[in-house]
Amino acid sequence: MESELVILPAIICQRARFATRMHLRACLRVRFDRDEVEHLQRCIEGIVALCGKDITGMLRVSDIPDEET
Repeated sequence: MESELVILPAIICQRARFATRMHLRACLRVRFDRDEVEHLQRCIEGIVALCGKDITGMLRVSDIPDEET
């Protein structure tokens, strides 16, 4: 669970779409709920924006269907 809190921000800020999808799924599999993952993504977006990067269009946890978890 803790490793996803480190890995997901690193992957999202690199705009790695496939890896982001895999790690969003992993977050749900290790028992984060969708609201927690959404909140984490908003925090990541805020930090990335402060660093001057644009991650517009990256996958969101809402893009991951339930059957993939």
